[in-house]
Amino acid sequence: MAAVNSYNEAPSARNFTRSSSGEGHVGFKEPQECTQEREKYLTAKYPKKTMHLIRKRIAVEYYLDEELRRLYGVNEDDTYDCEIDIDELLDIDEEVDRRHFLQSKVANSRQSQEVVDKFIIGLLAKANTL
Repeated sequence: MAAVNSYNEAPSARNFTRSSSGEGHVGFKEPQECTQEREKYLTAKYPKKTMHLIRKRIAVEYYLDEELRRLYGVNEDDTYDCEIDIDELLDIDEEVDRRHFLQSKVANSRQSQEVVDKFIIGLLAKANTL
């Protein structure tokens, strides 16, 4: 009898029913019903130190985006003509080389050199926290 009970407990993708004559029928669900059941959100728990590093990284990314928008004078919906990869910046060892890298990236900015230098100093300070 235990085998019958486990047989009747079919996976959720199909329904097992018995007719009055004792014959068993398997009724499969529609594919969209299965996908709706499978749509679950996965969350991951990170250690506190890792979450702290992720938050710092995101803060630097937001800072970079905001400052580039100011530097190029564009709105939220517009794009600026400069792409700075923080990983690429962090891969450069010397501070002087990082400064030259950033100067070459923002060379086409219409802002004064003083504003550009202020941007570079601020970004390098933020990048050094990572």
